[in-house]
Amino acid sequence: MLTAGTEGYDEETAVFNLAVAHHPAVVVGATSAADVSEAVRFAGRHGLNVAVLNTGHGPSVPATDDTLLITTRRMSDVAIDPERKTARVAAGVRFQQLVEAATAHGLAPLPGSSPGVGVIGYTLGGGVSSTMGRAYGWACDHVTAIEV
Repeated sequence: MLTAGTEGYDEETAVFNLAVAHHPAVVVGATSAADVSEAVRFAGRHGLNVAVLNTGHGPSVPATDDTLLITTRRMSDVAIDPERKTARVAAGVRFQQLVEAATAHGLAPLPGSSPGVGVIGYTLGGGVSSTMGRAYGWACDHVTAIEV
C-alpha cells in the first residue's frame, strides 16, 4: 500500500488519460485476487470508496482522498488451453500479451484496435472487434467464466 508522498505513489497512480489525475488516500498495486479482496476489506474498515485502475484508462473520474485505488497491471498471467481453444487472463492483461500467447498456438483472440488495450475492460465493455467482429461476434459473446 502506498500513500501520498511515499516512493512509488506517483508512478502507481499515473494513467494513460492525462486529463485525469488521481490522488487517492491509498493505492494498492495488486498482484492477485487475494490482494484485491484484502484491499476492499481494508477500504471497508476505513470508510474509503474503492476504484479500480486496470490498465491505465479508467476510472475516468479522479480517485480522491476518500478513495482506495486498486491497480491491476501486475496481474498479468495468461494461460492458453489449445485443446479447448480458450484463454484465461488476469485483470491486468493487455491485448498484445494475449495475442502473442494465442498465436503461439495458432489461435487468435477478438482484439480491439490497439495492443495496449486491457483485455478485461474491453471485453466487459462488449468487445467490438473492428477486424473480426462481423465474422466472429463480440469478445463478450465468448466469455465462459469470470472470477469476481
